[in-house]
Amino acid sequence: MRTIAIVGAGFSGTALALDLLRIAGPSKISVVLIERSGRFGPGLAYGCSSNTALLNVPAGQMSVDEQQPEDFVRFLHSGGWPADRSAFVPRRLYGQYLETRLNEAARADSSDARLQRIIGTATSLSRVDVVQAWRVGIDDGRMILADLVVLATGHSRPRNLEALLPLATTRHYVAEPWSTLPSSRPDARILIVGTGLTMADTVCELTARPSGPREIIAVSRRGLLSQRRREAVPGFQQAPRMLTALGPAPGLRQVVATVRAAVRDAESSGGSWHDVVAGLRPHTSHLWAAFSEADRRRFVRHVLPFWDVHRHQLPSSVGNRVHELIDSGRLKILAARILSCSTSAKAAVVDLRQRKGGRVESMVFDQVINCSGPDGDPRRSQLALIRSLMADGAMVPAPTGLGVLVDRFGQLKSRDGKTVPGLYYLGPWLRARDWEATAVCELRREASLLARHFRREVVPSAAAGDMPARELEAFTSGAIR
Repeated sequence: MRTIAIVGAGFSGTALALDLLRIAGPSKISVVLIERSGRFGPGLAYGCSSNTALLNVPAGQMSVDEQQPEDFVRFLHSGGWPADRSAFVPRRLYGQYLETRLNEAARADSSDARLQRIIGTATSLSRVDVVQAWRVGIDDGRMILADLVVLATGHSRPRNLEALLPLATTRHYVAEPWSTLPSSRPDARILIVGTGLTMADTVCELTARPSGPREIIAVSRRGLLSQRRREAVPGFQQAPRMLTALGPAPGLRQVVATVRAAVRDAESSGGSWHDVVAGLRPHTSHLWAAFSEADRRRFVRHVLPFWDVHRHQLPSSVGNRVHELIDSGRLKILAARILSCSTSAKAAVVDLRQRKGGRVESMVFDQVINCSGPDGDPRRSQLALIRSLMADGAMVPAPTGLGVLVDRFGQLKSRDGKTVPGLYYLGPWLRARDWEATAVCELRREASLLARHFRREVVPSAAAGDMPARELEAFTSGAIR
């Protein structure tokens, strides 16, 4: 029996574990799932307890099993939640769904696959010299030996903005909104850093409370709001046809011009930009792969903010609520840069430079909440394991700063350009290769492809088969427990 260790049990790690347990293969396997939070399945994205934070994808598209597209909807019905395929349900329910399916897989009796769950933080990774298996060190001193290791560490928390560091250790600052948000006075004034999806979820939760704040100001460099999904999807199919104007290796300028032309064509024919974005989705990975490194950097610098607010859309109910708050004056959106801040016993003072006109204004807030979204740059990861791999050259960040370098199967590329045998990555940092790598649809497909690769093509090295007696004794006497 060969061992596959998966570091991280959010969506990506859970989806891979479930696929490995479902797919029959020529070898018996032991799947070891390592998770530091103690909850296996929800991860950072779906671990919240709020009912106001909704999935931004309909329930009918969220099954963890591609072969059973109605699985999540059936789960909702079994729990008494009235939802159809088009419903946008609370994120916490999706976390429960992943947790439930993993528990079911753990209880299932299989002759060729078993699942072990380890609560702990993976802090080190090294090769066992003799047999070339991996040794995964856990923070409590345990050691896991594995033939293959998959890093599925998920999203990183928002980056700590340098201008806000004076607030970092004070009660006025909330470093990330995905855990329980602190309560505030009914007359509180709150600054939210970021104007995207995370901001919208946070605003909806804060204003749903009886003692919600009187005023919320959300700030970002451009002041762009995530767009709302359409209530109904028309039958416009022009956008894919427009993409035929793109050559085999189009540059960024040509792609942007073509997309703008497609939007104009869609709107003149009764459609909308939604159709163009939807039509682009199957092509984005090919377009991204064709870009030069210079064009990729230009995209991240100039186009990314506009792409994000159109690609990652708000459920209409959430978008409508955000606009109601804006219309009432309770929520204000500012395009500005945070210059500096200071703190007193009662409040935080933040200096903002307005994008339009450059005027600098000092504003007083009771709380500052960092809703700038997950940090996509692995160089800023707080995980000791990730920092160690990058220092050793076994993990290389992409030149754009978004994601890590991998081959077509997700095997990490080292500093010398070679792949690292038996070491893989699965999760949002695949955007360095594919760009589209944050949604369930893409990550589910990558998990399925990787599981089949492991089951059919990767030759086992027998981690515990021919190792020295000392290593074997450590392994069999409780290294995995």
